[in-house]
Amino acid sequence: MDGEEDESAPVGSRLFISEALYETDDGTTRGDEVGRTHIECTAQVYDFTFACDIAFVFDSGSQLHGSVVVDFSTQSETEALQFDIAVTGGTGDYSRAKGVVNLLDISEDPEAETETLYEAHRG
Repeated sequence: MDGEEDESAPVGSRLFISEALYETDDGTTRGDEVGRTHIECTAQVYDFTFACDIAFVFDSGSQLHGSVVVDFSTQSETEALQFDIAVTGGTGDYSRAKGVVNLLDISEDPEAETETLYEAHRG
């Protein structure tokens, strides 16, 4: 990395991300769109560390909520991004949700659209 990529975001900087969610039976084949993620992250005191809250908002009206602190400085440039998101609650079908959601970057081409696989695990 060089230039601005080496600079950490100032403490308190906020990042907002939204992604389309798709069903998959095999973890690789994209099925029907089923909702969106809404992610809000805040830069922490430690360089390249963000505290993030996430809502998985499904077209059915249900939501799954989670939270995670990610230290991106420990991520290898040769390994896929992967971490666990703690489930903090939900609504509708997920009103009694608990456990973790595993995030795994399954992108094959770094120049193309990012593809992320989310897998929910009950606690």
